[in-house]
Amino acid sequence: MTYKLNLKKFDLNIINDDAVCVFIGRRRTGKSFCLKDLLYRNRDIPFGTIISATEDASPFFDKFVPKSYIFTEFKEEIIKDIINRQKKILKTVEKQQLTNVDPRVFIVLDDCLYDDSWSRTKAIRNIFMNGRHYKILFCLTMQYPLGVPPALRSNIDFTIIMREPYISNRKKIYENYAGMFPDFSMFCQVMDSLKQYECLILNNNSESNKLKDQVFWYKADTRDNFKMGNQQFWNYHYKNYNKIKKKREQVNDIDDYHKKNRITLDINKYE
Repeated sequence: MTYKLNLKKFDLNIINDDAVCVFIGRRRTGKSFCLKDLLYRNRDIPFGTIISATEDASPFFDKFVPKSYIFTEFKEEIIKDIINRQKKILKTVEKQQLTNVDPRVFIVLDDCLYDDSWSRTKAIRNIFMNGRHYKILFCLTMQYPLGVPPALRSNIDFTIIMREPYISNRKKIYENYAGMFPDFSMFCQVMDSLKQYECLILNNNSESNKLKDQVFWYKADTRDNFKMGNQQFWNYHYKNYNKIKKKREQVNDIDDYHKKNRITLDINKYE
């Protein structure tokens, strides 16, 4: 028996500027390329932050996001500061009935799963649960399918799945993200239809139960020579980057000192 599935190309503009988007894919599958395409389409968001564990070794985001707002290590304080900022701005906008203030912000958490402590922080849980209320576009990229805890997966608006050749990983993706497919075999057939750098996009907000309204294919467009954020965003970076860089280096020196000079205890318990 043959069932014909008409898979439509996804319109990236459908993704709201306050959505939670999760990109799943191994290296060199076009994950960052697809993320860049999404950011390009939201380049008018005035402010944002990138946390990328690989940025020092392989610079990518500094071509279109100021280095002052790029961090290479996840720290909950970074996310907390943004949430607090959003609360204050939204409160001011509502109280003063401001129409000339754009309160939106973007946050990218890129391949930070080497340290999964981020997934247990209150700040990240807050974004998954309430990010839309704070006007936050949140993008998470990861190579390991189970990086997002089960309690948070139901709050993902769009899941972007890159080509995956291994059956074991496909099964994890199918069981944890792609439950709209009737069976695993059908999911694999759709995955097999993807060509190089193409991906599946699952719209978890679809009001339809039909597969064609929930599952789409997509291939990112090349996006060069653009900048995220408004001019104020970049002006602050140009004016303050040297001071910010020096401060970060001092913090790293202190952290390294504590790690090197920490006393290890040999604990003997007795009664």
